[in-house]
Amino acid sequence: MTDTAQRPSEGDESLRRQLDAYELRDRFRLEDGRVFLSGVQALARLLGDQLRIDRRNGLNTAAFASGYQGSPLASFDGELSRAAKA
Repeated sequence: MTDTAQRPSEGDESLRRQLDAYELRDRFRLEDGRVFLSGVQALARLLGDQLRIDRRNGLNTAAFASGYQGSPLASFDGELSRAAKA
């Protein structure tokens, strides 16, 4: 499970090393630790996390996302594509 990020303190060397090693695609593939997400990215990650959990439990499930032209989540399909490639 992920947690929310906090500003590292001056003496927190472990956190600094984690942040230095952080890659943008980690927002979709990390299963532990901190990830940095926008709201739309969090929705895209949610679908992937559920699929990962289902597969671990031996379930063969799929995800389906639908929208409409002019939706406030217009970038959601792009985030799903990026998540699938990560």
